[in-house]
Amino acid sequence: MSLDATPIELWIEWRQRPRAAVVVPYVRAADDALIDYEVQIGRKGGSGAVEVRQSGDTRLQADVPRALGEVLIEREPGDTCTVFLRIKPRGTPPPKPVERSFACPRAR
Repeated sequence: MSLDATPIELWIEWRQRPRAAVVVPYVRAADDALIDYEVQIGRKGGSGAVEVRQSGDTRLQADVPRALGEVLIEREPGDTCTVFLRIKPRGTPPPKPVERSFACPRAR
């Protein structure tokens, strides 16, 4: 089945730490699929700006959540942080990418 017709879920798990957070992006598809992915995390604050990018490919099993890595990002109160996920299913013709942005929770 084409992923154009298959629901894809994207979400983020946050593990808060003092002055930091561990960001764990997840993806799940209704059918087995081979995907390319890109994760971008940006932080802006008084100490400057940081951007982290991670990309790769992975095989998804139907209805099984798949973590796309872990990133530790240090933050100060008042910093802004955004996580952007792009999933590009493989296929012929190539299906549309699935994209989603998330705002990070406030730093403690």
